[in-house]
Amino acid sequence: KMLNNRNVDTLAFHATGETNPKKRMGDLKVPLGLVPTVLMAEVAGVLKHGADKYGIRNWRVEPIDAETYVHAMLRHLTAWADGEDIDPDSGKTHLAHIAASCALVMDAKEYGKFIDNRGRAETTKEDDSDRV
Repeated sequence: KMLNNRNVDTLAFHATGETNPKKRMGDLKVPLGLVPTVLMAEVAGVLKHGADKYGIRNWRVEPIDAETYVHAMLRHLTAWADGEDIDPDSGKTHLAHIAASCALVMDAKEYGKFIDNRGRAETTKEDDSDRV
């Protein structure tokens, strides 16, 4: 059920104790200012690189699958863990690539363009009984 303004205002007062009505309403909204600007800037740079190669928000046009992004994130994480900070293809940080991949997957899920083909256990313990 949608909350009317009066109910939201009452909720805001009880949730925050704030008496200023504009502040109370603002306190109920997503605090986007908490996201570090370095993250936004770095991820935007990776998304721009991807947009130049594949098109802007291409994942909203054609569905994306989990496995592709799991592999990409693991490649970037492994390169970063091995001491390489910058992806040689894009010139952007590996960490920004991981964050951008997470953002794409989340956005694709939100827009119904996500294919969940994550690995699942295909055997049970009983099925493995003949293994040594």
